[in-house]
Amino acid sequence: MAEAITVLVIQSEPLDQAWLEALIASAPGWSLRFVATVAEALSVPEQAASTTMVCLPLGSGQSVPRALMEQLIGLRPDWPLVCLLLDDDADLALAALGAGATDCVFASALKGSGAIASWKLARERHRSIMNQRQLERVLKRRNQDMDRLGLLTRAITSTVDRDMILDRALEVFAGICTSGGAAFCELSPALDELVENPEAWVDENPGRIELHCVGSTSEQNQPFNDWLVADMDCVDLMFSDKVTVLQQPISDRSFAALEPLWRRFQGSTAALVPVWALGRPLGLLVVYATNPSACDDLKDGEQELRAMARLLGATLQNARLFKEVDDAYLNLRNAQKQLVHAEKFAAMGVLSAEIAHEINNPASFVISNLSVMLDYVDTIGSFIERLATLEHADALLRNELQELEQAHEITFLREDLNAMITRSLAGMQRIHQIVQDLRFFSHGIAEEPGWVDLEHLITSALHLVSHDAKFRARLDLDFEGLPQVFSDANKLSQVLLNLLVNAAQAIDPGRVEENFIRVTTRQHGEQVVIAIEDSGTGIDPANLGRIFEPFFTTKDRGSATGLGLSISLDILRSLGGELRVKSELGQGSCFEIHLPIQASQFGRKKALRESGNFKSPPRRHGQGSQSSEDGQPSGQGGQ
Repeated sequence: MAEAITVLVIQSEPLDQAWLEALIASAPGWSLRFVATVAEALSVPEQAASTTMVCLPLGSGQSVPRALMEQLIGLRPDWPLVCLLLDDDADLALAALGAGATDCVFASALKGSGAIASWKLARERHRSIMNQRQLERVLKRRNQDMDRLGLLTRAITSTVDRDMILDRALEVFAGICTSGGAAFCELSPALDELVENPEAWVDENPGRIELHCVGSTSEQNQPFNDWLVADMDCVDLMFSDKVTVLQQPISDRSFAALEPLWRRFQGSTAALVPVWALGRPLGLLVVYATNPSACDDLKDGEQELRAMARLLGATLQNARLFKEVDDAYLNLRNAQKQLVHAEKFAAMGVLSAEIAHEINNPASFVISNLSVMLDYVDTIGSFIERLATLEHADALLRNELQELEQAHEITFLREDLNAMITRSLAGMQRIHQIVQDLRFFSHGIAEEPGWVDLEHLITSALHLVSHDAKFRARLDLDFEGLPQVFSDANKLSQVLLNLLVNAAQAIDPGRVEENFIRVTTRQHGEQVVIAIEDSGTGIDPANLGRIFEPFFTTKDRGSATGLGLSISLDILRSLGGELRVKSELGQGSCFEIHLPIQASQFGRKKALRESGNFKSPPRRHGQGSQSSEDGQPSGQGGQ
């Protein structure tokens, strides 16, 4: 079946229509229509518009109607425009072609059975021109896309700083729309669990999917930063990985969550592009435009925007991974430093044990000698007293003895010597106790679990911190007569020492009577609880949830490693226990050790003998309930 072609003849001058009608009638399916103006030509029914061609008759001496031709070509570039030259005027034909005519046909050539072939050839030529123009537009667009993709690649791959990547990317995206801008709405936090069933997750967690929006407008060049709560439309779009273009988005209620952005964009055309990386959405890229050509770019640039969004997603993911690697490297270096410190501490432990051994021998010798000297003094004193009571002694001898006693102040010497020996003995016993505690905390404790006397363990730890603590606070003990626990004494001693040192360091030196470090013990069912409480500075609520993180510290840089509490928590959990904290800023802190009497992982029976896997140091009994003057801990001692 022949194609139905409509030939519109714009008759601006008188024309013999009969021969044209006869010509068109010879072509099956062709029809002829005469119009006087461009407006009348445009009234062709839409169903016939796709098969319409225009004929513009031009007579000899007539000028080319450029304005009319430009108007017609601008309004209907898809219509072939053929100039019908009534005379064989070659110059007029060239002028018509220069004005944009698809082809020129001389009236003298429209004769015979092949006359219509010239019209058909003109139509085919127009079709080729249109195809060529379309191909040129596609090539131009692709070149432009490649240029923009290359610009984005250079901009965002030259850094691993996430904020800088976003700033540069948004600048490139805003450059696509000379009178618009761009924004990136990032899922915060990135929720991997949404990938499986986003709708169910959103229903169960309403209002928990936040979008952190950063962007800028190209006209004002002002960055903005907003927090939005994503709705289901946004979530569905992000997981669909499809580009959506909105006309006048402020009136489109399907993305109500983005309304703050639409108010900024002033009724623009917007493209919403999901940004993905590693098979999950990172957020939503919003590119908007206000001028018509930029709006057309958004409508036609779906592939370009998707490619650029994928590049952005991959780069952001690389930046995140790089940061994780960087953080892991820093943590590794810190861990290596801690290992070096641990080696030093281990060496110090061995050294302290050797020193303790070297000091302990002469200290034991001096203690023994002082004890004997004290006995000698008592014997000499008894002898002198006996001489003074002799009734029948020679008067002269008694007088001489009394004079010697007065001259040498024997009475004072006896009292002072006794006091000096007593104080020296107490001091040496103190040295002996410190040495024993050093040995106890260095390597004198076996690593095997056994029955542990917690009260003795606490007292030994307090002996080691008492020298520093006595300038900061009084040390109070409140023991309830705890049962022994089957655990690892070595590890428990490290936890106790860490917590006691922290408690002391939380209190500034001075005002000893106003501050305290209190150690309280109690039994709670099958567990024992050790509470170490201080009246120090307390912990900021913002930091309370992070104090057990490795390397986190609120102390000055270089003064602490941030590992003490983390290690203590790990140790207690490995022993079947737990470490809890209560703190109020400015009021002090209380750390509670919860420890099972017999942890299940040790697999021992309660009938085991009381061994503990170490030889317990000597224990002093009968301590009072007040704090001692030299800062030593006091308590009830299990009374």
